[in-house]
Amino acid sequence: MELKAFRHLWGYPIASPETFRKIREAGYAGIETGMLGIDDPQGFLDGLKAHGLEYIGQVYTAGFTKGHSVAEHLAHLETEVRKLLPLGPAMINVHSGEDTWPMDDMHAYFCGAAELEKKLGVPFAHETHRGRCLFHPTVARIMLESHPEIKLVADLSHWVCVCERLLEDQQEIIALAADRTIHVHCRMGHAEAPQVTDPRGDNYAAERKAFEGWWQLIHRSMQRRGLPAFSFCPEYGPPPYMPTLPYTAMPVADLEEICNWQAERIRELVSQWQAS
Repeated sequence: MELKAFRHLWGYPIASPETFRKIREAGYAGIETGMLGIDDPQGFLDGLKAHGLEYIGQVYTAGFTKGHSVAEHLAHLETEVRKLLPLGPAMINVHSGEDTWPMDDMHAYFCGAAELEKKLGVPFAHETHRGRCLFHPTVARIMLESHPEIKLVADLSHWVCVCERLLEDQQEIIALAADRTIHVHCRMGHAEAPQVTDPRGDNYAAERKAFEGWWQLIHRSMQRRGLPAFSFCPEYGPPPYMPTLPYTAMPVADLEEICNWQAERIRELVSQWQAS
């Protein structure tokens, strides 16, 4: 199984020739971003082609405000995916729905999303993200068991933060999620935040052990299901995701270093997993 690392544009300048070059030289197979990171779609597509980069699209249904209906979320999903299709996405990472919806609305949303996925002809992978339908392992389990067509972007840092623990009691749902995952956001979080200060620090040894164990579980599931690649993104973000110093608001770590370190760490781990 191939290994494919994707770099997000979160915290990067809007894509430029220099951005594409840096991402390729850092060993990434592609870029993951939504239309918010693309001010010139044709120029973005040209940059991908010139540097041999693949593309994963992102859609945030109904944007970043709450109180919208299922129909509004689905209409926005279709509109945004249609904008991304000319860029040739391998898949669409979808931040789906709202965490406060009643279960009936969540079920209706995922039924509608499945129909759109068939209609538009590109895989949808719904992210386990705070504020969205799959924000919590218990709710995600209900949706996954009810909708076998759901595929995931596994970002377990959100569940750790929402549940305020390292999910020691949630191994069954993590295993179920692993079997639905087609793309991973390899970002370590902790009980009080979705992003550790610096994943290289020994003070996060417990978090590192937990997350790397989950990522190995997902890797094994992908192998068993015959997926062509272990696709992942080291999705550490800039402030306010990254902690800052008081008064100065200076970030406490270098975002580029952290993302590249995490990508290299995953490469090392995958090599070990495949050899074992």
